Amino acid sequence: MCRNIKTLHNFAPPASDEEIRASSLQF
Repeated sequence: MCRNIKTLHNFAPPASDEEIRASSLQF
């Protein structure tokens, strides 16, 4: 799961901690 989040953020612009937490909650 962590790898998927990293790859998504690599393509997407730098996200804030809140967005990262939200994405982690979705997974």
